[in-house]
Amino acid sequence: MRGIGSPKHGLFSRAVKLSQVAFLLALGCSTQAVAIQECREIEALRCEASVSCGIVEDDEVDSCKRFYKEQCLHGIAGDDEPSADEQKNCRSLLEKASEVAAETQNDDDAISQHDAACAVIAAPWDQPACEYLNRQAVGGGGAGSESESESEK
Repeated sequence: MRGIGSPKHGLFSRAVKLSQVAFLLALGCSTQAVAIQECREIEALRCEASVSCGIVEDDEVDSCKRFYKEQCLHGIAGDDEPSADEQKNCRSLLEKASEVAAETQNDDDAISQHDAACAVIAAPWDQPACEYLNRQAVGGGGAGSESESESEK
């Protein structure tokens, strides 16, 4: 008969303790990332569209997508996932900007159109259709809030 001090019991006990620690770590270490898939979708579009703007070379698109696949594990700014309509509208804006950038890439008469499309691709969160990408978290406080409230005094 094996007692509590037997080697087999010790291994089992350690395994149980280890699984309990792992479980507690998993509960306490959530990234609380918001909209990971939505982020990846937008960033993949940006990687592809950036070729026409000269931001990314054609042979760098796959590495750009891999980079943002990992970066998007942090999610988007803010506390809420975008609605399906918000994501669709932002995606449509980027797709249209990509088309315009590609069509006007070597057209000297359409430089301003090309530049405007590339500006959308470079910073879609500045556009109303994609503003959810840069939403502020509710109740965030922090240094920015303090300086704003101090300047209002």
